[in-house]
Amino acid sequence: MTRLIRCQVLWVILLLTSLICGGCGGVGWLAYVFVPPPRVDPLFEIPKDKTLLVFVDAEPGQQEYESIVVELTDRLNDQLEANEIVEKTIPYRRFIAMTASNPDFGDLYINQVGQKVGADIVLYVQIEKFQLRGQQIAPLWEGVFETSIRVVDVTEGRLWPKDRRGGYPLPQVRTPMEAEMSPDHRIKLARRLADLMADRIAKCFYKHEDTEDDLPSWANK
Repeated sequence: MTRLIRCQVLWVILLLTSLICGGCGGVGWLAYVFVPPPRVDPLFEIPKDKTLLVFVDAEPGQQEYESIVVELTDRLNDQLEANEIVEKTIPYRRFIAMTASNPDFGDLYINQVGQKVGADIVLYVQIEKFQLRGQQIAPLWEGVFETSIRVVDVTEGRLWPKDRRGGYPLPQVRTPMEAEMSPDHRIKLARRLADLMADRIAKCFYKHEDTEDDLPSWANK
């Protein structure tokens, strides 16, 4: 029996088995196993041969916001390099050193911030909302994270999106409400939200499988 015939026989056996055992559900299972999920094109392709700064911006004086800035920057840097979106990212420590040595940092434009640290491109991430508690009642926790993003060339200005002045708004990510008394839970929850958001932001810039099921249902708005 040739290889082609053997494959055809196997397909027939699988199809009959699925129809007998599961009806329409069996067909769905076959489709899930043998048909690859759809691929999603990037919303924007960042030039790969550039050095990129992830600039996560938040309201000053908000302690919870300050904690998520570090977590999100580090995870996003890792995602951008791991998925070969860019060859090189600026470490967060260099960004912090620059801000400490520039008293007028708050007056700088986004492209000027990038120039100060030697970046070609800035991925600017504006934190729109960040919370760890849905209600200010201990020990209930419910994480919510919202951001908007834009890509800026340090010499040419904004690259993307050009039709949204406030940047591209990302769908909200969240964690389910839970009761937890551990003093370390605040850190764990912030890291979980940073992981979810970093994944969501990075996927704007590379081709990937349909993200509909990438995040658990509770992580989507």
